[in-house]
Amino acid sequence: MIPDVEFTIVSRRNKPIAKDRALERAKSRLRQRSELIRSSELFMDIVETLESWKASSTSPWSKVRCLALGSPIEEEQANFQLALLCEIGRHLNINMVSVYDPAFTTEDKHFLSSECNFRIEQSFDPQGLDDVLFFVPHAPIILLESLLSKKPKYILTNDVSIYTNKFTHKEFFEKYPKEQTHHH
Repeated sequence: MIPDVEFTIVSRRNKPIAKDRALERAKSRLRQRSELIRSSELFMDIVETLESWKASSTSPWSKVRCLALGSPIEEEQANFQLALLCEIGRHLNINMVSVYDPAFTTEDKHFLSSECNFRIEQSFDPQGLDDVLFFVPHAPIILLESLLSKKPKYILTNDVSIYTNKFTHKEFFEKYPKEQTHHH
């Protein structure tokens, strides 16, 4: 007979990891992923697109504003996105990267500021938007709509058609009226 005991389901994701081990693991993953991204065809395509945008820009980019990154210490996808952000910044020689996500933990903030030299800023108020590249990898449509209402010139984000294809044109524009001028 099997004794009647309670079992606790443990997964690697839910298993607590010591903060110093989690930080070291995040650093290691970031280095590995940066190397992988640098050699990827996707990165080459992104760089080619950014270079074409840069050539048509009236002023050189001096800042990247990143929103909706996720937790790079706790989430694999966010760590990959962080590696992409770091490589884009390196490629474009941008020294000022401002990031914010309400999902950031204290450890994320420390990691992003100490390892990546990023500014953690909930508010971001540049003098103008012509020299800012927005990197918004996991944005909900409401955040994109809010951002687009400020009329930034350059946004690198997820595929907006993921949102737009859920609705008829009429439903989409009723729900997100500011998107009318941005939907292609």
